[in-house]
Amino acid sequence: MIRNEKGQFIRGRNIKDLTGQRFGRLKVLNIDTERTNRKTYWICKCDCGKFKSIRGDGLGIVNSCGCLKKEQDIRNLGIAYNHGMSKHKLFPVWNGMIHRCENSKNHAYKDYGGRGIKVCDEWHDVKKFIAWAENGKYEEGLTIERIDVNGNYEPSNCTWVTMSEQSLNKRNSVKVTIDGITKNLMTWAHSLGIPLREVWGAKSNQVTYEDLIRRYIA
Repeated sequence: MIRNEKGQFIRGRNIKDLTGQRFGRLKVLNIDTERTNRKTYWICKCDCGKFKSIRGDGLGIVNSCGCLKKEQDIRNLGIAYNHGMSKHKLFPVWNGMIHRCENSKNHAYKDYGGRGIKVCDEWHDVKKFIAWAENGKYEEGLTIERIDVNGNYEPSNCTWVTMSEQSLNKRNSVKVTIDGITKNLMTWAHSLGIPLREVWGAKSNQVTYEDLIRRYIA
C-alpha cells in the first residue's frame, strides 16, 4: 500500500512503491497525487536540493532535476551557467550562438561549428556579450548577424539586423565581385557603411549592386 505526501494510503491502484528508492541523483519521496492522468508521477529530491515531479517509467532514464545536463554542458563546452543571467532577454541569443558553434549535437552545428565558425573567448562570458549588445545597436526584435558569413562571432564581425536583412546575408544570397574580390551583398554594405535603404532600393532605382558599392569604395 502506498502513502501520499500526507501519509494517507492510496487505494484502488496497482502501483509499485518506489518510495525511498534512488535513481542517479534522485531520491523518491512519495507519489505525486496532483498529477492524475493514467501515468504515475513521483515527487523526487535531487542531490542538488531541488524537487521535481517525474513520471515513474522515466526514472532511471531521468537521473537528476536537470543539473546533470548543465554540468555536462560545462564539461563539453566550457560554459558556466551560474551567471544569474538565464532570464535575461538576450540569454537565448547567447545560448543559441554558443550551441550552434560548439555543440556537435545541435541541429545547426554543421553550418556553424562544423564549418569552423567559433565564438570568441570574450563572448564565452554571457555578461560581456550582453554588455556589448546593450552598448551597441541592439533593439527589441533584431537578430545577431555576422558581417562576414564565414567569420566568427566576435565584436568586430557582428551587428544587429532585422530578419529580412539577415536573409540577404546567407551563404547562398546575392554575391558581388568588385576588382576580383567576391563578397555577399550585405557584407559589402556593412563593411562600407552603405545605408540599407540604398541596398533595398537599388534595383527599383535601376542601379546595379556593383555601381552602388563602387560609390562607397574610397
